[in-house]
Amino acid sequence: MPNCFNAEFVWATQQFLEILFEVVSALGTVGLSVNLTTQLTDPSRMVLVALMFLGRVGPITTFAALSHGGRSETVEHPSEEPLVG
Repeated sequence: MPNCFNAEFVWATQQFLEILFEVVSALGTVGLSVNLTTQLTDPSRMVLVALMFLGRVGPITTFAALSHGGRSETVEHPSEEPLVG
């Protein structure tokens, strides 16, 4: 019985490492794969696409764009006449 449990643990660990590699590769926009993408379902592939987009745009830029903190002050442009001559 312990050998069967150990084999299942090793298989689950290997599967986890493959998924982790795909996720980190998608966030880093590296382009590497362990051919796990062909076995994924469509929603899982869409998650990978979203992670690739997030990695390309950048987490800080994405969070800043999605934050709802608007400006309370309006921008005022200077109203001077240009000096010519």
